Amino acid sequence: MTRAPLFRFLALGLVLFFADRLLFPVVSPASHPLLTVSREQISRLAEQARRSTGRAATPTELDAHIRAWIDDELLLREARARNWHRSDPVVQRRLIKNMRFLADAGDPLSDAALLARAHALEMDQTDEVVRRRLVQRMRLTIASAASRDPPTNAELARRFDADPEKFRRPDRLRLTQIHLSRDRHGDALEDRAMALLEELTRESIPPGAAAEHGDPFLLPAELPPASPRSLDARFGPEFAKQLMTLPLQRWSGPVRSAYGLHLLWIHERERGAVPGWQEVERELRSGWRAASEARALRRALQILRRATEIRIEPGDSTPNPIPNARNTESLGLPSDRKLAVLEATRVWLPSS
Repeated sequence: MTRAPLFRFLALGLVLFFADRLLFPVVSPASHPLLTVSREQISRLAEQARRSTGRAATPTELDAHIRAWIDDELLLREARARNWHRSDPVVQRRLIKNMRFLADAGDPLSDAALLARAHALEMDQTDEVVRRRLVQRMRLTIASAASRDPPTNAELARRFDADPEKFRRPDRLRLTQIHLSRDRHGDALEDRAMALLEELTRESIPPGAAAEHGDPFLLPAELPPASPRSLDARFGPEFAKQLMTLPLQRWSGPVRSAYGLHLLWIHERERGAVPGWQEVERELRSGWRAASEARALRRALQILRRATEIRIEPGDSTPNPIPNARNTESLGLPSDRKLAVLEATRVWLPSS
């Protein structure tokens, strides 16, 4: 009696083992699509970063450039697998334009003939505009799929309730300012500002009489309540930051702006209120859409990485290994699983 259950257990194990081998056979790494990040490509990315910033990229920065290049290459391959390099109208126009530029003026070739020549020359693989278009279309396709089902009001309310402080309105300041012009006072600007501050304080001059003590300015002396961002837009970067610690209901300063120096009377600081979720519904929907699109792109790239063997050629400037990439060994799924994953991706994403 005790042998029967044991026999059935072993038989079931053997069935599952052979079924797994039949459905998902173990294949060699060489059967995976291979994406190689060559030493030359890494050098090109490093040079592009240097030209962009005026300095050599740090290992962390170069690592990010390599990751971005791999992502784009994976998306480009997927776009080509969908035959977009032949069917996309933007790509077609670009290739025809290139070929007409190269062709003899008296050569009456049709657009179809020019396209055929462009593909024969593999121009669709080397033209940077074509590559960028195909990558962009893949990203837009993924984003479109992610935004098919908009969130319900209940979902938006839950998103708001998870972090209501994120939507708090900015604090606002109501102030009166006296402007002293750099052009008018030159090197004596700071001395003039300190002398005027002493005079305003000593004689208890109210903010309503401030205008007559300063130099002409494009803004009025008394300003309505304004956020730090609004003040920076009017007076220049970092202006509002200097006001955060100034006392209320008295003259203080001087504070520097893009136009000179200012003496200030801070009437009040208004704490920003937290609105109801309906008041920020557009912002909530925009945030939900951006998060959904980013999540969908990460998912698509993860699927493509798992289906691809990624190799990074070692070199002096090669950064730390990137996840799902190795110098010698293959990552990714066995080929049957790989194909199943890619097909699932194409079902999940719209075809165009």
